Amino acid sequence: MGHRASYAIKENGEVSYYYSHWGAKRIQQDFFFGPDAALELVRSTRTQESLLTDLWGEGGACIDLDTKHLVVCGSKDTKAGIRNLWLELLPFAWPGWTVSWAEYGMVSLADYLQIPKEQVIEMDSITDEYIQLSDETEVVDLNDPDHWIDTVISIKSQDGSILDVVSDHPPDFLLASGESALLKYLYRCPPYSPDKHPVCCLDSIYIDLKQKLLIATMGLRDTIDYTIEKAVKSIWSDWDVQGHCQDLEYHWNLTGRDASFLAVSLDERISRLREIVLSKDHLDPHELHWRINEPETESESGSKVEIVNPYFFDTYSLNLDPTKREQFFEAVLAQWKLSRS
Repeated sequence: MGHRASYAIKENGEVSYYYSHWGAKRIQQDFFFGPDAALELVRSTRTQESLLTDLWGEGGACIDLDTKHLVVCGSKDTKAGIRNLWLELLPFAWPGWTVSWAEYGMVSLADYLQIPKEQVIEMDSITDEYIQLSDETEVVDLNDPDHWIDTVISIKSQDGSILDVVSDHPPDFLLASGESALLKYLYRCPPYSPDKHPVCCLDSIYIDLKQKLLIATMGLRDTIDYTIEKAVKSIWSDWDVQGHCQDLEYHWNLTGRDASFLAVSLDERISRLREIVLSKDHLDPHELHWRINEPETESESGSKVEIVNPYFFDTYSLNLDPTKREQFFEAVLAQWKLSRS
């Protein structure tokens, strides 16, 4: 249990590694207030010998003092539109620095630090547990209000017409079956219209048959699984395969159609980002430990839940006054708005 973050600080060519058991959920808060605050926070966490692997690392950052560059990822519950806005504001919070998103999580951080990918890859690739689409694979019943929808798929045909369908399988499961099986399955699915059936999922696949272009988007993920993408690219070897951590508005724009019905206003995104960045530490490991050991959550034998990870109770927070945080955020926001005018 945890939201493990892996940090690195590069200075004078030397790299120091750090670990926070709960830090991955607080990337947007912890790395918004400039390099000094971020460095102080990271250096207050536990030292490590290396980066976490992709199996355990849910977020992290590399602060490169030599080149003044920040590479960062994390906070899986932050939707793409909010994350994109955060990334737009960050250069104004880190003046004189460049910023990039670690698109492949720990793999991207390792790449930046010139560490062999193999040292941080532990996640499984596509396995036998993945479904293989067939004529017997059920399709979504759009008239069933309880039928779960995972993915919206838009197929652009050779003549430019677009067919929208939905599936109760995530993108990686669908793509693992390959072109022939997937298209055969999709053409059995009933046509989907957001006018009749409200969009209730965040993942999508765009397939352009003429251009042989395939774009999968994951709306609630902040990084792409490197091993899964590599496997999908090998299955669709003669296609241009892309993966993005974006939302359905991004997907709908790919099809060339009006996506305004999916758009979240700038004011709404700013308001939500302000809440995230200025929020207090919302997790107390001691309270969590107490809650999971309440009588109704004990095992059948009555034994208590044992905390195995010695870092479970570690907590770290920015040493910044709440009022100064708010003033900093508003100043950065004002600079960003001015740059757009």
